Amino acid sequence: MRIGNIPDIQNFKMLLDQSKEKGLITAWELPYEQLLTRLQAAIFFFNSASQDVPSELYSLFAEYPGLTIQRNEGTMSSMDYQISFQ
Repeated sequence: MRIGNIPDIQNFKMLLDQSKEKGLITAWELPYEQLLTRLQAAIFFFNSASQDVPSELYSLFAEYPGLTIQRNEGTMSSMDYQISFQ
């Protein structure tokens, strides 16, 4: 395993790209990706295409049962929402 090139993270990034193509989100980012060694340590950030998190996102992310989506209250990103994993 190479730091910053984790298959689980790469797969989740593809789901975020699909969400963007479907118009569910407008942008996403993963700060410090080059330092990550596992998906559970990752915090993704995104902007929603609407004011709320589209329920369709939860369907797309169904294979990640420990996933949580919440409003971004931190300073790592200026995007509106964050995704983290248990």
